[in-house]
Amino acid sequence: MTATSQPKKRYMTPSLQLLGPNFNLIKQHYLPIIYLVLIPGLVTSLGMALLSTIFDPKSVVGFRTPLFPLTDRETIGAILATIGTLWALVNLGPATYLQLQVIDTNKQLTLRQYYKNGLRYTLPLIGLNFVFGLALLFGLLLFIIPAVFVLRRYFLAQYYLIDKKLSIMQALKQSAKDSKPYSGAIWGVIGVLILFQLAAVLLQSIPLLGIIWAELVAYAAIFIIALRYREIHPKAAAPKSTTKNTKKAKSA
Repeated sequence: MTATSQPKKRYMTPSLQLLGPNFNLIKQHYLPIIYLVLIPGLVTSLGMALLSTIFDPKSVVGFRTPLFPLTDRETIGAILATIGTLWALVNLGPATYLQLQVIDTNKQLTLRQYYKNGLRYTLPLIGLNFVFGLALLFGLLLFIIPAVFVLRRYFLAQYYLIDKKLSIMQALKQSAKDSKPYSGAIWGVIGVLILFQLAAVLLQSIPLLGIIWAELVAYAAIFIIALRYREIHPKAAAPKSTTKNTKKAKSA
C-alpha cells in the first residue's frame, strides 16, 4: 500500500521582486486605482489631519475633555473623515475585485463595471475584516504570539472570498489551510508592506504635500498581496469546450 503523495510545494517569487509586476500593474491601471483607493484614502487622511487637535495623549480616553464644541476646522475634518471612511468601505469590494481581475486578465474595465462586479463583495468583505480584526484583538489579549499566527493564517482570506465565492468563515478556513506551507512567503509580503507604511508615516510630517505623498507610498504596493495569493492558488484553467453530437442514433 503506497502512501498518499503530498502536493508539490510551488516556487514563490521573493517578496521584493513582486514589486516589479506590482508597479507595472499600477502604471497600466492607475485611473481606477486613483478613484477606488487613492482618493478615498486622501479624503480620510485630510479629515484626520484637520481633526488632529482633538487628540490628547495625556487624556485617559485619548481625546481632550470636553470634546465638544468642535472648532470649524475640526468640524470640516470630521465631515471629511466620515465621507472618506464611508467611501473607502463602499469601494472595498470593487477595489479588491480589481486586484484579482487585472492580475488574471490585464484588462481594464470601466468604473461602472468594477462597481457592478465588485459591490456584491463589499458587505461580505466588511464582515470578514470585522471577524479578522476580532481574531487579531483576541490574539493580542493573549499576548503577541497568537496574534502573529492569526495575521499569517487569515492574511489572504479576502481573495478566497472573491475568487472562490466562499463565505466569510470558509474563506478564513481556506486561507489558514493554504497559507501554512507558505508562511515565509506571506511574512515576506507583510514585511514589504510594513516598510511602505513606515515610509508613509514619515512622509506625513512633510508640510503641505506630505499627506499626498504618504498616501501614494502607502498604496504603492497595492498588488503584491494579490500577486502572492495567485502564486499560492493559481487560476484554474478554463475547461475545454466539448462538442455535442446532435444527430440521433438510428435504431438497428
